[in-house]
Amino acid sequence: MKKKTKYALFAATTVISLSAIIIASSMATICSQKQISQNKIVEQINKQIEELNTDIQTLESNKNRVDALKKAIEKSKKSIDKYKQKFNKSNNEKNNEILESLAKFNTSIDNLESKINESEIRLKQNNNTIKDIVDKTKKTSDIAIEKLQSASKIDSQGLKEVIPELQKASEELKKAKQMAQDMDSKKHVDDLVLKAKEVEKAEQEVKNLIQTIKGLTTKQKNETYLNDLNKHIEILNEKINQFDNLNEELPTLELFVKDFEIKNIAAKGTHNFINSITETLPSEIMNANENLKDVIENSSQKIKELKAKINNIKSDIDNQLILLNQLQNNSESKINSTENFEILVEEFNQSNNRLSGEIQKLNNKISEFKYEKAIEKINKLIENEKSITIIALQKLKNDVLIHLSTADNLSNEQKQEFNAQVENATTPQQLSKIKKEISLSNSKEKVKKDTNDIFVLFNSEFKQNSLNEIENATNQEQVDKIAKQLNDLHNNKQDAKAKINNEFNHISDSQKDSYIQEIINANTVEKVNEILNNAQKLQDDKQEKHDKINKLDSLTNTDKQRLFQELIDSNSANKTPENTPQNVLDKAIKLNNTKKQSIQNIDSLNDLNNIEKEIFKSEINSEFDESKINQNIQKAVESDKIKNSIKQEINSLKNKNLSENEVNKFIDDVNNINLHNENSKQELESIKNNVQDINNKKQNLISQVYELESKSINKSELQKQIINANGKQEAQEIFDKAELEIAKEKAKNNINKLEGINNEKQNFLNKVDQAKNKQEVYNIVDEATKLSKNQSTAPNNNELKPNNPSNTNNINSKEITKNKIDTLEYLSQNEKQVYKTNIDNSNNEQDIESQLNNAQQNNENKQNTVENVKKLDLISADGKLHAEEYIKNNSTEDANSKYQQLSEINEQKLKIKSQIKKAKDIGDIDDNIKSELLTRLHNSDDQAAHQKIKDELAKHRETNNKLSKEIRAFKKVINKFAEINQQINYDELKKLNQKIIDNLNKNIDFYENELNNHVYSIQFVKDYSNKVKLANTTSIYYLNNLEKALELINKKSRNETINNKSWEEYYKNIISSYNSELMSISSENFDNFGIYSGNLAKLQNSANSPIKQIARELFKNEIIHLVGNGIWSIYNENIEHKGKSGYKTKVAKIYFEPGSKPEQPKIIIDDSYYREKYDKFEIQWYGNPTWHSSIGIQKENSYDYFSDGLIFASNDEFGTKFKIRINGKEELYIENIPNKDEYMTKYSSGNIEKDTNTTHHIKPEHLEFISN
Repeated sequence: MKKKTKYALFAATTVISLSAIIIASSMATICSQKQISQNKIVEQINKQIEELNTDIQTLESNKNRVDALKKAIEKSKKSIDKYKQKFNKSNNEKNNEILESLAKFNTSIDNLESKINESEIRLKQNNNTIKDIVDKTKKTSDIAIEKLQSASKIDSQGLKEVIPELQKASEELKKAKQMAQDMDSKKHVDDLVLKAKEVEKAEQEVKNLIQTIKGLTTKQKNETYLNDLNKHIEILNEKINQFDNLNEELPTLELFVKDFEIKNIAAKGTHNFINSITETLPSEIMNANENLKDVIENSSQKIKELKAKINNIKSDIDNQLILLNQLQNNSESKINSTENFEILVEEFNQSNNRLSGEIQKLNNKISEFKYEKAIEKINKLIENEKSITIIALQKLKNDVLIHLSTADNLSNEQKQEFNAQVENATTPQQLSKIKKEISLSNSKEKVKKDTNDIFVLFNSEFKQNSLNEIENATNQEQVDKIAKQLNDLHNNKQDAKAKINNEFNHISDSQKDSYIQEIINANTVEKVNEILNNAQKLQDDKQEKHDKINKLDSLTNTDKQRLFQELIDSNSANKTPENTPQNVLDKAIKLNNTKKQSIQNIDSLNDLNNIEKEIFKSEINSEFDESKINQNIQKAVESDKIKNSIKQEINSLKNKNLSENEVNKFIDDVNNINLHNENSKQELESIKNNVQDINNKKQNLISQVYELESKSINKSELQKQIINANGKQEAQEIFDKAELEIAKEKAKNNINKLEGINNEKQNFLNKVDQAKNKQEVYNIVDEATKLSKNQSTAPNNNELKPNNPSNTNNINSKEITKNKIDTLEYLSQNEKQVYKTNIDNSNNEQDIESQLNNAQQNNENKQNTVENVKKLDLISADGKLHAEEYIKNNSTEDANSKYQQLSEINEQKLKIKSQIKKAKDIGDIDDNIKSELLTRLHNSDDQAAHQKIKDELAKHRETNNKLSKEIRAFKKVINKFAEINQQINYDELKKLNQKIIDNLNKNIDFYENELNNHVYSIQFVKDYSNKVKLANTTSIYYLNNLEKALELINKKSRNETINNKSWEEYYKNIISSYNSELMSISSENFDNFGIYSGNLAKLQNSANSPIKQIARELFKNEIIHLVGNGIWSIYNENIEHKGKSGYKTKVAKIYFEPGSKPEQPKIIIDDSYYREKYDKFEIQWYGNPTWHSSIGIQKENSYDYFSDGLIFASNDEFGTKFKIRINGKEELYIENIPNKDEYMTKYSSGNIEKDTNTTHHIKPEHLEFISN
């Protein structure tokens, strides 16, 4: 069995191990495959980056070409979409290496996009460059060819002059062709080749003509001259004949006049050439030449007339175009600069009229004359006019849409329906109607919403009736009338509700709710007023009762607060007859009288001390239940009776066995005991036992007095002395003194009887007189007896000497010695017996003497111990008596231990006594408490009792320390308050604060005086401490808010005017919101501060306090400081951009971040200028994030920027924002924002050039508050 188990375990272990290896191997394979996959992705991305870089390089290498650059741009644009798709697919990868490659890939995509934009600009430049060159070269060629055409074909010299012009044109064509080839512009190369062929052909023609003329004979030349003259005459006459039959089309006229003019010039050349020939020519030639002259003059006149006609046609059309263009510009300007619906309607109609009238007529005229240059202009005018009507209509639509967008009360479905109507509208009349319908619907919906949502003080039935009435309204006047009626009623209800909630402070929440529900159900203003009057009557009744209760002088603040709450919960007689304000007042008066009478009763109890009375009165004051007050009175009376009974018992012993002083002291001890303390009964019992003990002791001593055997002592006088003795010890000492006198008297008698010592008797008698105790007397007698024995010779003197000289003497000596042992009062019976036994066993006088000496020494030691105990000042009398008895009845060792124990207790009591004295000196306790504590300390040697005294001292210390601490803390608050108030410049606020400071000082002086006058009731001091602490907390709520306001104003205001205005704003807001609270802490006692503490606690949140309002005004002033007064300019001129228009705007201390794209512009503010006061100051360049169309418009070294709304944000704890809005319009067209380099070079360090025209300035009224 064991082998199988072992094998199974081995097999399982093997399987687990193999599994682990397989899993590890699989994981390694997966990880390896994953790594390979990731490497492959990185490799593919890097390959894409290489392709991107190749595209960029291709664009760069072809930047000076045309066709190749155009192809490269087209290819790159196609590629960029492919690259972006691949980037977006890979962008979900999490691997760091892949992400790093993707970042590079994204950068390369951005670089290629930038390069494409740059290349497109370069392509345009290249095209323009080669076009300019080609156009210039072709023009040169055309001039040279025209020169040939206008030259005389028979004037070889004139023809020769044409050749250099044609050759120059040919050279320019070659250069231009080479440049076109270099710039890879096939189109321009082909164009130049054709033009070069024309020039080449013309040059060949000239050469041929010259060659032909050179080979002619004179006759041939004359024939040629005559033929050429006749040819020119014929051509010009043909042109003259065609003149009258020309159509009105300008291209035909211009072509005709150009050809007519060239031929006329050629004819002139021939005429001038014939005139220049010096040889005589045939008359036919001369006649023909004269004829040609006439024809040339006629042709010139015709050409002039035709040119004038062409110019007149063009001028007429051009002037009409200019006029219409001016009308269009005026109309466009009007449309762009106005939001006035009527003006837009007028401009729309005028534009439509122009389009169908003057423009159409002019267009027909241009078509008739085929005035090519005017066609483009008229088409542009037509497009502009259409655009004007579109813009006007769109602005009208925008106006309606804006009106629709501000119709916040319409549902999305309603807005969509109106939006569709607006989009489909084609005339201003339709839009005007839609706008009115929007207004009416919005008004209806607003009143409906107000009725449903805002008018919360209407019940459902009234709401439904109102909604039906609104829905049935057919015009705005009806809706307005209904809205006014509802508003007036609801405002009346709100005012009534607010008055009930805010002013009726003696009405309970449930009562307020009841009145408010009645108000909700009221359907008329008259009914609301009736309900409010009922509430006012109840409030006034309760206020009257409240004031009367407040004047009841025997009620505590707690009593009053409870009664005030009961008063609040009470109601009018017709609602709760068993619980009316009068019932509460009656209860208060009864309670006040009960407490007043109870306190008077307490004061009349003669056997209670002041502390006990104060505690009883405090307990009465703290009770609200009359039965418990009576219980406290009964308890006080019983306590008084207990003390009175004990004092009578003590008084009964006066002049019996106790002295008057003792009786008075014991009665004082009884008086000083506080029966409220836990151990008071034990303390009273201790006093009674002490009285009885002393009484018994004295009675015992008096009995012993009358047992004394002496005729010389006046026992009656001795009895009086014992009675008048102060305590047992003093009584014992009086008795011991009497005993000592009797002993001395007996001793003197014995000494006088002794014989043989006559010479020493007087000496012994003197010693007896000087002896301080009985033992010394006995020793003196013993010494005298021994001397008498030694010197006596009288054998029959039995009294002094025994008959047997040895035995009799020994026996007598032992008896005498044992008698002496018995007189040793500090030895216990056991100790005496031991010494007596030792004496009996002694064999000689020396041993007997030694035993006596030992006993006497031991007795003296114990007597000294007793005396030392008596010197322990703070050990109680009982303790000392008990210790004396203990010492007498126990061994010396035990006696020493007892003394050591009492010494330690005495030392501890000395420390406590010092603590009590210190507590009195520093004002923790008064004389009465000090006396009581010292008495208890003297009368008890119990350590538990001592600890209780120390605990009470600590409690007094803690209580007084708490009040003292609260007073010190409050004084610091008042000092801080005064310091802050010194820094406030607004007089009204300063006066209010000073009034508060004066009231706080007055209150705190009262509590400090109470502390200095030693208010020792722990309950009172605790109550005072709590009141001071609560007043402190309540005041700090306002003080901290004031301090924060001071900090904000000092930090954010730029001049005294803003400072004063801010404090004025703070004062108005704080008084508006917290007038009752501030009036309370400026005039009332600390008792009432708790009532207002909760409301003032709201000031802890700056966002809900007056600070919020001053933060708003301070930020507004800062904005005006930064952009107002001509630093920024906004013109009453609209600039259009992509179907929208914005006010023309100029800004300062702002630039575009390098690399900004127009579609995602990054506009940066100059931190050193804008963030001097608000370190997170921000300008949000578009005001409507959800639909913004803000965009940059790139220029050479700057941008324009179209903003659909511009917001200034403080980005501080208040989150204040203002939007620029002028005449209801938010859009701005900001011109010429420089790029960063230009800004840093030209503007960053320079002064701002301010616009002096105040109509362009941004003013406070242009800033619309959004939120904080």
